[in-house]
Amino acid sequence: MESVTKEQLIECLDELGYIEPENLTFEDILVFFEKGTKSNNDRNNKLRELIIENILNNKLPKKWYSSPEWFKVAFRLKEFMKELSREPLLKVEIKAGRNFNYDFLMSFKSGDIKVEFKNGVKSIADYPEILSVSSNNFVKGVTYAEHFYDNYLGSLTNHELPTKDFYLRNIHKNVVKHPFFIHLKEVDTFKEIVDESIDDYLRHFLEFDFKAFQEKIKEQFSKKFMLWDLEKFHLESLDEEAIIPEQHLKKGRTGLVNTVVLKATTFEFHLLLRWKNHAGVLFPAWQIKYKKIK
Repeated sequence: MESVTKEQLIECLDELGYIEPENLTFEDILVFFEKGTKSNNDRNNKLRELIIENILNNKLPKKWYSSPEWFKVAFRLKEFMKELSREPLLKVEIKAGRNFNYDFLMSFKSGDIKVEFKNGVKSIADYPEILSVSSNNFVKGVTYAEHFYDNYLGSLTNHELPTKDFYLRNIHKNVVKHPFFIHLKEVDTFKEIVDESIDDYLRHFLEFDFKAFQEKIKEQFSKKFMLWDLEKFHLESLDEEAIIPEQHLKKGRTGLVNTVVLKATTFEFHLLLRWKNHAGVLFPAWQIKYKKIK
């Protein structure tokens, strides 16, 4: 970890208030310096967001910043904010959740800036996804969930299938406490069938709604990205280029198609069709990655 001078520490402490924190402990700062595991990824990301919000809103005890870890994150945040805006920050609000497509709303005298936080990378192109939406988005005709119900779901189990209407109303949820979905999750040996169903759908059934994709991706151009690489914060945004209204299919490691590729001049969007909550069980979705063209 980089050392800091006494003068830097005093300067940073002078600008920070002293208010007892809520829902945070002194040791929580370590989540900024550990990669963690997939199982606790969601919890750790929420913790990082809470720490960022508390630091920027001056809600932490000054004495915490005598720790190298707390000081480093606070100091790097100060550098990031200077790059984000020349104006003093009025306040920051956490806006993460399904109703928002960004993590923070940062308010300045001249207006608000939407900021999305990504951990463990220094470039958006290094992150597995910039956006994830359910698989019934960007589709004009038959959805993947309909295709899966009609052609593949019956081969996963001998249990009686729920009605198609019930299935389609629930399949894009993270949790469904219905015996059929609980049974599928307990079995969970469907990867080959799921891979085949995705390949079949993308090759023969997908009618991609390009206009709907353009409208959704505009939201990504309007925000800034805050990227933490375990050493410092990086500021990045997407280049707003015209996307070529064509789609190309890309194969995955199994040799089966699993990705739709949309091109612009200097970058591509890769839309990976995958299941977020156990393959074949719940929540098929487009995992959208931003990739620079070399």
